Amino acid sequence: MHSSFSLAAIILGATITPGPNNFAILRISASHGPGAVCGLFRAIAAIVIGGLCLYALLHSGLEAGLKRYPMAEPLMLSGSAAYLVWMGGSLIYQSCRSGPGRLAALPASWPALLLFQLVNPKGWALMASVAAAAHCRQRCNGADEAVAVLLLTMIPAASLLAWHGLGVAAQRHVAVDMRNRHVLRIAGVVLMASALPLL
Repeated sequence: MHSSFSLAAIILGATITPGPNNFAILRISASHGPGAVCGLFRAIAAIVIGGLCLYALLHSGLEAGLKRYPMAEPLMLSGSAAYLVWMGGSLIYQSCRSGPGRLAALPASWPALLLFQLVNPKGWALMASVAAAAHCRQRCNGADEAVAVLLLTMIPAASLLAWHGLGVAAQRHVAVDMRNRHVLRIAGVVLMASALPLL
């Protein structure tokens, strides 16, 4: 079992950096303001629960099954990268159209966010890394598994809350409008750039 510190570093690095989940939370924060606490917590819970479901699938043997087919992993990573590029390109395209833009390429409701975790490229990369780090056939025990699940619950939730705070601050202090063309373009470029590590 990797140390808890190593697992925490892997999870924090993946969840605090920009990605579809972060932008989805940013949109919720900017659209509804700091008062929509229930909607925010439902969204964060959906993302965390969806991630844990994905982790359970990978850790229960899905990853080992994929390794039996040499082309499975490259195809999955390429598909994930292409999906991120499509999402980023959609935002950039919307920024070039007349009228106010919107982050329509990102899921918004909690059921959509929950299901999205099963196809989220960053989620797959993170959960595959954590599953590989936590998977130790000879030495793994219940406490190790509990630590991994605890970290996969607490750190993503804290990271998403931090992005919510960023969204509220941007709306309140800088008057950033998430429909602004420049915001859409920046979000699009960041999403496209986040596909590079997958390749």
